[in-house]
Amino acid sequence: MLRVDPEDIRNADSDSQDAGGPDIESLTEAMAALDARQRAVLVLRYFNDLSYDEVAKALGIPLGTVKSRINHALKALRAKLAGEGGRY
Repeated sequence: MLRVDPEDIRNADSDSQDAGGPDIESLTEAMAALDARQRAVLVLRYFNDLSYDEVAKALGIPLGTVKSRINHALKALRAKLAGEGGRY
């Protein structure tokens, strides 16, 4: 399974902050608070740039499950970040 080093996230370019997005620390904390299954699909899809099909194969789950988990994970992230006073 592919993994993302949290240090890579912390050291990422600050473009998202300049664009009004969440800061890296908030995003890292929100990601850590997700269910492990939700976090896995997000990391594979967005940090490792895998397609939905590739995520499904990597995790051994159906494509529909990948889509559902990503949807729920993104909603949870938005809620966690909005709870910090953001508008995400």
